[in-house]
Amino acid sequence: MTTDLFTFFRQSPMRRDLISGNLHDPAAHYLLYGMDHLSRCGLTYDHNLVGQGNVDIPQGRLAHWLGYLTTRLGGIGGDYQTILSHRRRANRSAVILSTVDTVGIPLVLFKRAGLIHPPLVYISIGLPERIGKMPPGRIQAFYRNAYRGVSRFIAYGWEEAEWLRRWQNIPENSTQVVFLPFGVDADHFAPCPDVTPTVDVLTIGADPQRDFKALFEIAARHQSLKFRVIAGAAHAATLSSAPRNVEVLIDVPFSEMRRHLAGARVIALPIHENTYSAGTTTLLQAMSMARPVVVSQTGAIRKGYELMDRGNCRLVAPGNTPAFEAALLDTLHEPEKAIQMGLAARQTIVQHLTWRHYEDRLFAVLQEARQQATPGKDS
Repeated sequence: MTTDLFTFFRQSPMRRDLISGNLHDPAAHYLLYGMDHLSRCGLTYDHNLVGQGNVDIPQGRLAHWLGYLTTRLGGIGGDYQTILSHRRRANRSAVILSTVDTVGIPLVLFKRAGLIHPPLVYISIGLPERIGKMPPGRIQAFYRNAYRGVSRFIAYGWEEAEWLRRWQNIPENSTQVVFLPFGVDADHFAPCPDVTPTVDVLTIGADPQRDFKALFEIAARHQSLKFRVIAGAAHAATLSSAPRNVEVLIDVPFSEMRRHLAGARVIALPIHENTYSAGTTTLLQAMSMARPVVVSQTGAIRKGYELMDRGNCRLVAPGNTPAFEAALLDTLHEPEKAIQMGLAARQTIVQHLTWRHYEDRLFAVLQEARQQATPGKDS
C-alpha cells in the first residue's frame, strides 16, 4: 500500500493545468475537489491526472469495447480507458475516491468484477437521472446490485442523497450516504461595491438542466431590460433564438466570471427539476459576492444550503415561469431590498458554505473511510 487515497478525476485540460502549475487561478481549484489541500489533514494521495498510466494497445481496445457494449446493452458509458490506465496504482491505496460519475460508473463495474480492491467512496452528481434513462428491469437491477459495492456515497444535492438511500435501502441514520453541501472561495468571490452594473439580468450555466427557454420568454416580454447569458458550446443551438435584448456569450473563461457577476443587477438561475447540484456553483459564487439571486428551488438545494426565500435569495418552484418572472421583476424594482438580500447571502456563505467548510466536511468523510479500511492506523 503506497497511499491513503487514490482520486479519479474526469479528464480535462483545466484540471491538468492546475495540477501542473500552468493555471494560477485560485478560484478554479474547486475543480480538484479539495484534493490539492489533502496534506493538511494528514492524508497521502495519488490521482489519475499524473502521467498517462500504463495502458497498452490491447487495453485501449478493451476500454473501447467495454464502453461500446455497455451502451449497446442499455447501460451507462464512462471513461474505461482512465480506469484501466491507473488501476494498478489505485489498487495500492487504502481508499479510492471517484469525483464524478464518468469515472465512477466504470469503477463500480470493475469493483463488482473484482478488479478494484480498496473501498470506494463515490461522489454522485446526477446518478438518479442517469439510472432513470436506462431501460427498466434487468439493466437497472444489475446497476443497483453493482452499486452495493460502494462503501460510501457523497451527494452535493439533498434530494440526490435521499434517492441514494432509497435506491440502496440504506437507513436514514447511516453514514454510508453523506449529504455534503458544496462550497465557494469566499475570498476570491468577494463583493465588488465599486463596480457599476452593465446588465440587468445575468445567467451562467453549461449543464443540461438550465431552463433558457423560460428566461427567453421573460426577456421577450421586457425589451427594456438587458439580459446576458453565459453558457457552454452544447447550448449554442438553443441560444441562437435569443431575443434581441439578450446577449449570449459562449465558453467564457472561468477567470472572467467574477467580473460578469459583479456587473449584473440580478443573477437569474431558472433550472429544471433535478436531484443533483445543477446551478449550485454559480448560485454560491453569486451569493458570496452579495449579488441578489432568483433561483429555482430544485431538489438539489431544497434543504441543506441555508436558503431562505426573501431572506438571502428568491426561491421559485422549478418550471413556474410566471412566478420566476414576478420574483425577478420584484428584485429589479426594489433595489434596497435586493441589496439587503445580497448582504444576507454573503453572510450565509461566510458562516456555512465557504470552500474551507466544504474541504473540512469532505476530509472528515475520507478520514473515516481510511480508518475503517486500515483499522488501528493513527489519524
